Amino acid sequence: MRQRIKDPVLVADGVAVTATTGNVKVAKQKKQPLLRVVKKDRPELLYRLFVRVCAIGFALLIMLLYLKGVTGYSFLEIWQYMFYGAFGTEYSINRWLRDMCMLLLIAVALAPVFKMKFWNIGAQGQVLVGAILTATIMHFASDSMSYSANMVVFLILAVLAGGIWAAIPAFFRVKLKANETLFTLMMNYIAIQLTLCCVDEWKGSNVSLGLLNPDTQAGYVSELFGNPYGAVILIAAIAVFCMSVYLNKTKHGFEISVVGDSPNTARYAGMNTFKIVMRTAFISGAICGLVGMLYVSCVDHTLSSTIGGNYGFTAIIVAWAAKFNPVIMVLISMAIVFFERGAAAVNDTTSALNSYTAYVIVAIFLIFIIGCEFFVNYKIVYNEKVVAAYKKFHDKVEAKAPWLTAACAWCAAAIRKFSMAIEKALAYVEDKFKVGASRVARAAFDCIVDAVSKCVFRIRLWRAERKRKSVGYIRHSEENTEAIDGENGEEQND
Repeated sequence: MRQRIKDPVLVADGVAVTATTGNVKVAKQKKQPLLRVVKKDRPELLYRLFVRVCAIGFALLIMLLYLKGVTGYSFLEIWQYMFYGAFGTEYSINRWLRDMCMLLLIAVALAPVFKMKFWNIGAQGQVLVGAILTATIMHFASDSMSYSANMVVFLILAVLAGGIWAAIPAFFRVKLKANETLFTLMMNYIAIQLTLCCVDEWKGSNVSLGLLNPDTQAGYVSELFGNPYGAVILIAAIAVFCMSVYLNKTKHGFEISVVGDSPNTARYAGMNTFKIVMRTAFISGAICGLVGMLYVSCVDHTLSSTIGGNYGFTAIIVAWAAKFNPVIMVLISMAIVFFERGAAAVNDTTSALNSYTAYVIVAIFLIFIIGCEFFVNYKIVYNEKVVAAYKKFHDKVEAKAPWLTAACAWCAAAIRKFSMAIEKALAYVEDKFKVGASRVARAAFDCIVDAVSKCVFRIRLWRAERKRKSVGYIRHSEENTEAIDGENGEEQND
């Protein structure tokens, strides 16, 4: 029996011919799409900045057109109202700083777990459980404790509550492969119902819970730097600095990156993935619990299920848009709260808007910020037919107007050279900045070590001098005692 030999031959026009000894099969190739999306290599810094600046510009334009169309104000009037609403008075500046720092703290809390690809959607619930325990202590025991004891108890309980609330879905994710997105999302609703239960129990027959301890103000965080929200600002600054160092300069930050990129690689390298996931989730929830404590003891001084607004969900977009960089989160948080406060100020000047205008403005800004990442990380590749049609069109234009194609080519070359020069200059400045910063940091460290050494030396010298004086005093006392005893003896002999 003869064996059939297949000899496929590809023919043009998208037809494949397969020849055998017995028959001929014709199979049509699949049509290729006109365009496809391909991931870019890491783009140049100038290009990334250009795309993001364009996205912010388009977002501002759409927001202004929306407000102008609804209110009838000019662009200048809208900007005036927005800036006045955010920075017009000392009260508005404090509100802007407060909201920006609270949003920033939640975003910073989400940065490590998101970098580990643990999608924690339960920040709002973790904030609420921290607020519940803080409000419980404030409601029942704050009057009987000192200010320092209140702050310590608030801090410990809120941090533990938020950390444990985040560690529960992390445990089930690692051990039982549960979906952490749904798990953390559902835990938000449990926290909301617990909050409503506490509020309903504590308010009794009143319409609302109201302020906690309004007369004694026990458990209220005192002013810092002359600002009622000074503690919030200080904690946010410390959190940004510590999280930047933790993610970029520590072993734990490296382990988070490895687990996020490939858990199998982390296991092969000998890393304890269970420990890393649990630790990172606990840290994230602990910071969210701290935010809940600040809302109750420093910002609102009450407990409600809507505490913090939607910042627990808005912070997710802030962390994602900033690529988990705490420093970039500062800028995005500042912009979001500015638009929110500014839109609220525009809303107060007209009856054409309502309280949801701020959410519309913030949504427009976030859509453009997130959407521009597509143009930063991906490119569109066209089909051969599209490329051939473009080449044919280019040839016709070049035949009829060669000066136009030459001008376009010259402009493209000039832009390319300019971008390369800017990129080189930025790289040079970045290198010099790193070298200078390292020198400054080393010099500052040397100064600190020198100052500490001098302090230690002075303390030792002071202690030695004090010891010498005490020994001299004792000897002098003994001599005086002996002299007195001698005199007493002589008197007795006389």
